[in-house]
Order: sequence, then C-alpha cells, then structure tokens
Amino acid sequence: MPGRDCSLRIQRFDNVDTSFLQQYKSSTIVVLTCPGFISRNFSDKLIEAFQYVSKNHRSSDGHVRKWQYRMAISAVLLREAGIRGLDARLGRIRQKAAAVVTRFYGISAPAHIDYTLMSEMKAGDCVPSHADNEKRTRNGVWRPNHTPYHHCTAVLYLNTCGVDYEGGLLRFPSTQQQIIPKSGLLVGFLSNREYEHEVTRVQSGRRYSISIWVSLDSKQAEDWKAASN
Repeated sequence: MPGRDCSLRIQRFDNVDTSFLQQYKSSTIVVLTCPGFISRNFSDKLIEAFQYVSKNHRSSDGHVRKWQYRMAISAVLLREAGIRGLDARLGRIRQKAAAVVTRFYGISAPAHIDYTLMSEMKAGDCVPSHADNEKRTRNGVWRPNHTPYHHCTAVLYLNTCGVDYEGGLLRFPSTQQQIIPKSGLLVGFLSNREYEHEVTRVQSGRRYSISIWVSLDSKQAEDWKAASN
C-alpha cells in the first residue's frame, strides 16, 4: 500500500472483533492472525470431506488439480462428501473470514470472494516466493499476474505444524518473519508484492489449508450458492 515501508509486523488477535483495529494502520506492514477461528472438530470434518472428494470425484472439470506432492480442490466440491450442514457452514465461515480481513485493512469498497480453494501438501512440497496478484519478471520488474483481481488473501489452517506434519511454514522472505500453522488459525494479508510470501518445504505428514481470495471486482465473485445446488 502507498506510503508503507518494507517492515512487517504480525498482529495476533484472540478473537475476531475487529472494531478496534484502526490503531494498527501505521507505517508498517501488518499480517493479521486470528487463532481459533474455527474449531478443531470442524477442521477435521473439512479434511474428511477433502479426502472423500479426492478419492471419489471423477469429473475432469478442473475443480480438482493434482500434482506429485499436492492436491487442490475447489471448496465448492466439498458438498459432495455428504456431511450434513458442512456446505452452509463453510459458506458462512468464508464470508466471515473475508469480512475480518477486509475490515482489518480498512477496505471500505464492496468486496467479493472470488475463489475458495482447499489444498493438501504432502512431504516434499513447497510454494516458492510469490505475490497473489503480481509476478516478478526475470529482470526483477513486477507485473500483474493471471489473477490481478485478487485484493486480499485469507488462509485458514486445518491442522497443526509439529503435530500433524513438519515444515510447511508461511514465510515472508523480505522480513524473514514466519507463521507456524495451527488448526483453526486464520491468517490475512494483502495480495500485492509488499506481502510476497512462500511456504517452506513440508518434511513429513500432510498439511491442509483453505485459501480465500477477495476481489473488489464484482464480476469475479465466486457463485457459491449456485455451485452448491
């Protein structure tokens, strides 16, 4: 954001009442963390749904993507697991996460969730340093990437580093700050180059998370209701 320097501060909140957050708009770059955003029980149900869909979804519609060490599923497909109430509850949680992050960063314009993605990272996987709405060319110049409409990012972690897997830390290389994922933790940040980030290599186990991207362009809004029918 204009006028901010390249330092970074991780601001933790133990609840999601963001009415008092105006004081944190300073000259530093701040990453939002909200521990306990969802319960461990619901995190486990989401993982269960993911595993069901990964084994049973047969359509080649692009909603399920597989790599050697990673699988990513469009979260609208989790309804296929048939877990009662999961789809509606996840819909509410993604809206709440988007509201918390946009309010934290003082975004007053109408905001729209443009994509919700659940990912499983296996041992050996990592995510190289990147920004969510820009890419750095070989000569170091930043340009819009294939999702320039992403404005801010929310990541909801479903299991815990050091318990369910090793590695897989969220790191901001420009400041060497890092976040250790824990079940139920919500992390939010802006999608531009100032919040360039990476995920360190998963050493063992499987790491589960849901990414929620928010746009100010209504044309990019994810049609969650229609997709869930």
